[in-house]
Amino acid sequence: MLTLRPYQTQALDAIEAADREGTRRPLVVHPTGTGKGVVMAALAKARAARGRSLVLVHREELATQFAEKLGWLAPELSTGVVKAERDETDAAVAVASVQTASRDARLARLIESDRRSPFGTLIVDEAHHAPAPTWTKVLSAFGSFSPVGPLTVGFTATPERDGKTLGVWESVVSYMSIREAIYGGYLVPILPAVVVETTMDMAKVRRTGGDYSDGDLGTELETSGAIDQIADAYVEHAKDRKGVAFTPTVKTAHHLAEALRSRGIAAEALDGTTPDDVRAAILARLKSGVTQVVCNCGVLTEGFDEPSISCVVVARPTSFHGLYVQMVGRGTRLSPGKMNLLVIDVVGATKRHDLISVVDLGLDEDGPRKKRDKDGERQACPACGIQECQDPAHRCVLCHRYLPARLLGEGATRHENCDAGKAGKVNVFGESRLTWLPVGPGWCLSTGQDLVVMVPAGSDTWKLINYAGTRIETLHEQLPVDWAMGIGEDRAKAFQKLVERGASWRRAPVRTTQIARLISDGFPEGKIHLIKTRGEASDLITRIKGRKVMRRLGVSA
Repeated sequence: MLTLRPYQTQALDAIEAADREGTRRPLVVHPTGTGKGVVMAALAKARAARGRSLVLVHREELATQFAEKLGWLAPELSTGVVKAERDETDAAVAVASVQTASRDARLARLIESDRRSPFGTLIVDEAHHAPAPTWTKVLSAFGSFSPVGPLTVGFTATPERDGKTLGVWESVVSYMSIREAIYGGYLVPILPAVVVETTMDMAKVRRTGGDYSDGDLGTELETSGAIDQIADAYVEHAKDRKGVAFTPTVKTAHHLAEALRSRGIAAEALDGTTPDDVRAAILARLKSGVTQVVCNCGVLTEGFDEPSISCVVVARPTSFHGLYVQMVGRGTRLSPGKMNLLVIDVVGATKRHDLISVVDLGLDEDGPRKKRDKDGERQACPACGIQECQDPAHRCVLCHRYLPARLLGEGATRHENCDAGKAGKVNVFGESRLTWLPVGPGWCLSTGQDLVVMVPAGSDTWKLINYAGTRIETLHEQLPVDWAMGIGEDRAKAFQKLVERGASWRRAPVRTTQIARLISDGFPEGKIHLIKTRGEASDLITRIKGRKVMRRLGVSA
């Protein structure tokens, strides 16, 4: 019997609503560990009367795993795997890795099967990979980009891809943040991350392809003595926790495992070259507790599910926010006796990133992308004018971002007040920097075209609303104030529609378009002269919109 949680049922309802409204490529964004596979299986089951389903996964071993899960969750559906010698293309639900499905001969057989009995639904796991050419090749072959093509539904925990947009997907129809899942009891609480100061010098690490060079990172970990410091930190902070560690190179993964073993921690290492049977044996020992820590390089960020892990060691600095979220997400699942997750950060990643997955639906597929001003690391270096400048003298020695020309002129080597390299504890969700505005008894937060509204729901609880255009969506009926504010801000951050308190544009002179908007909204023309800045005008527009929402909710504003 397939039993769904409330948010999973809501996701299915949202997919069906999107289908009725003509959306052909909806996207579901739910955190790691909240059962995306269950929703995928339930979707295939719910749409069985409308045709067969084709499920596309990121790696070959995941095809067999999902087929087995589907057989357990929906045994009435015949399930086939398209992989290696298995070519079960005519099953009610065919499951294939994109590597297999994109091969010309295999794709031709799938297309022929589709002609005999059409796939009414395509289900795409790890949908943030979909802009890649191999994925778009398969999706195009089945008509996913046609207005009359099959419903193509994407599922991901990290709707971002190394700074690239995900315009393959038309809209996010179901979104849940990690904080929401924790509040609902579907993921474990995450303790403030322990940031450990090491002797690594990030100024010696070059950047390639927008991220830190793995080779340079590995060399610096090895030569600086940081590996021993990481092992010491594990013994100090997590000696009784089962963990997984992420390192930049194969060599550092094995050396960290060795350092942990020398300190009495049962540790093993694996990487992309580890044979499947050896990898399975290592993970089985981790599951049973014979092995306490598995160190890995580029293997366990996706498709790895071991709920008993209660410590994640981030020993691989990254500029890619999605990769950071994937690493931490390996430890958020519920497990008997597991109370919380501890993140040990030895590279300051928690001070560069938070755990809010950013949604960016822009271009349809991979290709040249116009650089955006807000992508700070893609801007030209203030010192030399070169984009992706690699001169370490032009970057902060702690956070490795460009230094302003003023500081460089003063001979500075770090940003003022920069604490990226300091030890301590950090809130993994980041600190609040958004502007909540009072509206009657409630509060509202602008998220661009949308509005997040909090209204009293009880003596000490709040109802959380999202207002989009003319549509009111209840996010939560009752939340404590800190949870309501946090979840509301997560949504604003996720869709990159931030209204930050200290944003420089807020001090700029008011725009004529803002004045016109205020007058059309009923603001007295005789008081317009009192509005001097864009920030003041923006706040007024938000509050006027908030009052309209309050009235629709029957709340006096």
